[in-house]
Amino acid sequence: MICSKPNQLNNHILCLLLLLSTSSFCQLKLGAIFGINYSNVNTKLVPFDGFQYNYAYSFRGGFQLNYHIENWKLTSGILLSERATKISHYLGGENVSQYFGFIEFPLLISRNIYSNKLQLGFGIVNAFMGSTPIHLIGENKYEIDLKTLIYWNINENFGLEASYLYGGVNNVIDNSETYLFSVFNISLCYSFLNILKGTEKK
Repeated sequence: MICSKPNQLNNHILCLLLLLSTSSFCQLKLGAIFGINYSNVNTKLVPFDGFQYNYAYSFRGGFQLNYHIENWKLTSGILLSERATKISHYLGGENVSQYFGFIEFPLLISRNIYSNKLQLGFGIVNAFMGSTPIHLIGENKYEIDLKTLIYWNINENFGLEASYLYGGVNNVIDNSETYLFSVFNISLCYSFLNILKGTEKK
């Protein structure tokens, strides 16, 4: 089955970028991002296996490209993300942390809501599974995730991002036998290349 709804959201974000690209002011920022994931798997699509899955910590990092247009920001990039879970048997036993490795390609849009400091955003993350400790019959190496975020602009070069990602929307639509993911994240962002066009309106 073709997953059309997330792809439509991808197209809507791109259309909004084209509509805003006529602005007299824009800014392009290339930077790095690194932070901590607090994540777990959701087993609603897989058969009961007698184990409990709990939240665990892991990391996420990579490079981002931010395109600022007036009060809007479009974000893309490439990131490596580990999505972790702690597994234990229902009858007891030691918790064992397992890590699912993903390569992420986000397409996000955000808007300033307070004095060019605070931004709210949402969008799509195209994710490819690079490594998995547990193999399922119906697992997909590619998934489409939904993400919401809040961003605090510390200064011209640094910012903090807090986000929530729901991983595997296409698998829910296709009813695939695979894990879904819930990922909370907090990251430090650093911009090391800024390109400015035009004059920002006050």
